Amino acid sequence: MGIDGVVVGDSEENMHWVTDAEDSCEVRGDVLEGTFAAHFDRMREHASEEARRWLELRVGLLEQRRSEQAAVLSRDLEVDVADRVHEIMEEEKRSRGLIEATGQQRLFTEQESRGGFEARRGAVNAYASHRRQEIAEFARVEAAGSPKPLGALFLVPAGGQP
Repeated sequence: MGIDGVVVGDSEENMHWVTDAEDSCEVRGDVLEGTFAAHFDRMREHASEEARRWLELRVGLLEQRRSEQAAVLSRDLEVDVADRVHEIMEEEKRSRGLIEATGQQRLFTEQESRGGFEARRGAVNAYASHRRQEIAEFARVEAAGSPKPLGALFLVPAGGQP
């Protein structure tokens, strides 16, 4: 944030001022105060507004990305559940003698149902319900809170004079 209240550069690109400060030096406090004191409150307000806008943008992007991922996960889940229920149904038909060795389907059963096919379908449905809940929780993105300032980095020309 410049003295004029305008954002200088991109917030992510500006990280190099903190991480790549090889030729930095200390500037006397009275020089900083003389340069920034009259503008500091306005600069802080503008910086907070810019941080809030940046956070809201990031939340929006995250919501969109997670929504897209959740849609893919939900589609895959529904396909998997349908396939598994179909497999259980086919196993049940074979078990009950409704399908002959040739693949011909019979109208009437030869024997009563064996096995826990209802329990297996119930387990598939319980898993699917739990997974749907997990996907919904994954897709939910909390609103960004108010940004909290960590400090201020004052940049002045080389030599410490404004």
